Order: sequence, then C-alpha cells, then structure tokens
Amino acid sequence: MKVFLTLVVVLFASLAQAQTTQVVVLRNGNVLEGQVDRLADGYYVTTSTSEFRLAARDVERISATLQDAYAAKRAEVRENCVTDHLILASWCMQQEMWVDAGNELNTAKTIDARNPQIAYLERRLEVVSSSATREVAPQPEANPNKNAERRAAELARLEAIAAELPPGSLEDFARHVQPILVNGCASGGCHSSKDQREFRLNRDLVHGVANRESTLRNLEAVLQVIDERSPEYSPLLLQPAVPHGGLPRPVFSGPRQRAQERLVEWVKKTTGTEDQPDPAAPAVSGNVELAGHEAPATAAAGATAEASPAKVEHFWEDPAAYAEGAEAASAADIEVPTPKVQYGTTIKRFEPRDEFDPELFNRQTGSKPAAEQP
Repeated sequence: MKVFLTLVVVLFASLAQAQTTQVVVLRNGNVLEGQVDRLADGYYVTTSTSEFRLAARDVERISATLQDAYAAKRAEVRENCVTDHLILASWCMQQEMWVDAGNELNTAKTIDARNPQIAYLERRLEVVSSSATREVAPQPEANPNKNAERRAAELARLEAIAAELPPGSLEDFARHVQPILVNGCASGGCHSSKDQREFRLNRDLVHGVANRESTLRNLEAVLQVIDERSPEYSPLLLQPAVPHGGLPRPVFSGPRQRAQERLVEWVKKTTGTEDQPDPAAPAVSGNVELAGHEAPATAAAGATAEASPAKVEHFWEDPAAYAEGAEAASAADIEVPTPKVQYGTTIKRFEPRDEFDPELFNRQTGSKPAAEQP
C-alpha cells in the first residue's frame, strides 16, 4: 500500500512539474517558454538554456501553449480592423506559425484587398516559410562527450576571434549592431540561420534566448563581410544601402537611417579607421609681401573651399553626398568652352564741328535759314 501511495505521489509531482511549463508573451512580441514563478514585482522564467527576471509591465500574458496565446490575441482583434489582423500576422510569422499567419492575411484581404501591406506580408510569408522548409534536421551525435568537446573547442575559437577586436567593439556589437542586423536583416528570413545564403544570422535574440555563444557566432558571420583594407566598400555597408533581396527600397532608409550610421560607426571602430585625422592644409608663410591690391592665391583657394562643401572621400561618411560627388566628378571631365566676355561698348570718335557752320550760327542766334524766311 505504501509503495502504491509513493508511486501516486511521484506521478502527481511529475505531472505538476510538466504543467508548470508555460508560454510567456512579452509586450514587444517576443515569446519565452519555460517554468514560470510569480514574484512580487514580476516573473522569473526558467527556460531550457537560460533564466530571465521579467518586470510585470513587460509581460502581456501567460498561456499554457503558444496556440492558446494566439487564440487570446485573436480574441482581442477589433472587428473589420485590417491593422489588427496584419499585426497579428506579423507576430505569427515571428513565432513561425505559418498557417495562422496565412489565415490572418486572408482575413485582412477580405476586409480591404487594396491595402499595400497585405501584398508585402504575403511575399514575406512566402520567403520565411520556404526557408523554414529547407532546414535539414541535424543528425544526433553518437557520442555526447565528443559533441561537448567539439562545442567547447568551437567556443574557444570564437572567443579568440573576439579577443582580437579593439576594446569595446564586442560590447557595442552585442548592444547595438546585433539587434540592428537581427531585426533588420534576419527578421524576414532572408539572412536567418535557416536561409541558404552565405551571410546568416542566429535569431535567438528575437526569441529572448540569446547567449554569448550565439552572439559570438553572429559576430563571426558579420566580420566575414567586412573588408579590412577598404572598410567603406564592405558588403556589410554596401548591401543595406541599396534595394536587394526583392525589397523595393534599402533596408536602412528613411527613419532607419540612424541604424545605418550606427553600423558605419562600429565598422570604423572595429577596423581601427575612426581616429584617422583628416588631411592637413598646406602651411602658408606669413612673410609674403603682396604687390598692390592683389590677394594671395592661398586665400582665394581658402575662400573657394569655404564656398563649396567638403568633398566626401569615403562611402560611409555620407552615401548621398558620395554619389553626388561621383556624378560631379564625371561631369567635370567634360570640357565646356568658356564664352568670350566683352566689357562696355565701342565708343565713336568725337569730331568737333566747324564754328563757321551756318546751321550752328542760326541755332545759336535763333535765326531761320534764308530759304524759310517769308
């Protein structure tokens, strides 16, 4: 009897422990799955790889499963509101719920088929879902010890790469650059770990489970697309500045231009090119005497330099100005003949009249010619 009661207690304990695995939906759209413990000011979530302490204001809801969380969010969608359905579709794609995302897009299309965001999200869904189907599950390792040794060696290799960076470069990458790239380049599935392109990023940061290993792997991938000899021509900077991957506009355009600038700053810091001084102007001796009112040639050159904007030497300083400078340089190669300028006009030579001229005499005395007298 005691043995039976012991088995029952163990069974109920295991069931209770299994039921503590819940899904935590954050207000920023991320999702955590693990054991949830209630605290006085928030929640303590323990996942399979990490532990998180969350403030209550950052948690949207806690559900038993991800499907229950989707059902709760769908119940909050306003009737005939296209925006709510599109937001929910984007959230479903972020959680890799492809079928539910397609259903939300179909519902939005029935409400307003002319909404331009629907076509964009449909293309995005097609890309990310097809990338997910191409993923091949890794084969399980026969020897767990070998797997652990291989992982430790790989982590040591990544740490060695990070140790060669300038001070603060790794921290700036983890805090600023990695979120920019993961949210801007890998959020649509174009450069995620499931994609077949050479440049791939780990998306653990989006799901809130990023750790040092995933950060170092993303760092290695980013360093491979940086040209150390000519950082301004690095693919990491050139590709986001132009439309690519089927997008109608550059990745970092409009309000996201600051993200491109942050990326450029980090590349310059990582490659050691941020502290390079600008070329100094040639020195002018002060012991030069000028003849008359003529100004020195250096002063005229300085006035011209102040009147015209500074030339942009590198792409990262200002992409728009760099392109304009290239067009101006090509236009300057065309020789345009200078028109001849003529100042003033031709003056006729003055010839004095004869003082004994009858016409002049009559005009001065007020007399009329003999032919006009009565």
